[in-house]
Amino acid sequence: MKNQDIYISIDPITYKNSKANLLSTQIDLLNIMKHLQNLKKIKREKRKLKKELHQLFQELLKDLENLENHLPNSEIPKQLQAKINTKRTKEIETPKPKIQKQPKPAETIDKTIEQELREIQNKLRALNASR
Repeated sequence: MKNQDIYISIDPITYKNSKANLLSTQIDLLNIMKHLQNLKKIKREKRKLKKELHQLFQELLKDLENLENHLPNSEIPKQLQAKINTKRTKEIETPKPKIQKQPKPAETIDKTIEQELREIQNKLRALNASR
């Protein structure tokens, strides 16, 4: 048995309204994609800033240690000295750098989304103009 196409007729007004709804939904989806792209950029920037902050803290700790080594020692009770030594011996764990995926260039993705948005908006205008 062969597959045969079945055609139905739709009222032109209903067709235009449905087409306009579909196009506006596509516009909304593309706008959401743009927002997600921006969130990804912000997330990468945040990660970068956290790494820089971590490096600055590491440098600060090294500077403080150097300063402590160069300052004269004072007499400290043995109990306090033991507490200080245990704090110094604890190492600060540094996060291991993770291998990151090479993202698609954001500019290219933004351009394609913008192009799609313009095309859909043009279709929507043409559809509304023919009413």
